[in-house]
Amino acid sequence: FALLGPAAWVTRVALGLAALPWLYAMFRIGRRFLPPMPAAGLALLGLLWSLPNYPAGMPSWYLLFCATWAALCVLKWQEQGSARWLFVAGALGGVAVGFKLSGVLVVAGVGLALVTQALTAR
Repeated sequence: FALLGPAAWVTRVALGLAALPWLYAMFRIGRRFLPPMPAAGLALLGLLWSLPNYPAGMPSWYLLFCATWAALCVLKWQEQGSARWLFVAGALGGVAVGFKLSGVLVVAGVGLALVTQALTAR
């Protein structure tokens, strides 16, 4: 707002710019389970079904973006076993809490992934 002024289009531009990396995360998650073209279609469907329905720059959108990226990091952690992916997922959970208090559900989801991994490793 300090640069462009307090206008609704400023929040929409920021939301659109934040949605681009989210689209990539959606593709990477889809690519884990599908071939490239269906994964791209799934990501595009996710984009078309979300932002055009309510294009206001609400904190819930950023919470969704953080949760999607955290899910991708958990999948990478399960794939590679590197603790850095788990750290990034936890940090994204912290960012999600910063956007909205219900971001604790992202943290809980990452914790649940840890517990599930520990129980299946037995």
